[in-house]
Amino acid sequence: MTALTKPPRTPALLLSLFSGEPDFRQIEGDLSEEFHSLLLARGPKDARRWYWREVRRNLWVLLKRPSTIQVLAVAALSVFIFKFAAAGPFFRWLQTELYSAPRIPGLRLILMTVFETMVAMLLGGLMSQLLKGREPLLRMAFTACFLLFLLRNHLLISLPFNGRLALMYVSPSFILLAFWIGSLLISRRRPQRLAR
Repeated sequence: MTALTKPPRTPALLLSLFSGEPDFRQIEGDLSEEFHSLLLARGPKDARRWYWREVRRNLWVLLKRPSTIQVLAVAALSVFIFKFAAAGPFFRWLQTELYSAPRIPGLRLILMTVFETMVAMLLGGLMSQLLKGREPLLRMAFTACFLLFLLRNHLLISLPFNGRLALMYVSPSFILLAFWIGSLLISRRRPQRLAR
């Protein structure tokens, strides 16, 4: 099969975010079948255009479902919980303790990043356990909510350019990566447990 005879990859990936929906396989199969019919009847250009249009239409319908709204709400709640944990009493206590520690350049920043990373990983695992089967959408929604939160607080755009600016990009990257890893670990572990 050449690339022209397959459905376009980008809309197929977007649609796969909703793989936890009960009728996902049917939607995916119907779209693929109709794509191949149009491919033979009208050619690859029309078939690809039709596929994009139908995926957009299906995404809109899937986004309005209560189960999807629940995932989006949990992702936004996860960002709120993370920010509370990263600025909460334990975090402030840890910062105070680190200020009284011997002065080692960069140690405080490294330890704070490790703490935030661990919180994000635990949060990713917990929320994935809560939303079994809908982890791909949860991971993307958390990423979008987290980045919107960062932009809202001007963390990425209002800082002067210096060495700390690079760390402002690194720390959020670690946090997002940790959330994804926590989520992936839970979702990968689940099928093995069911197989036993």
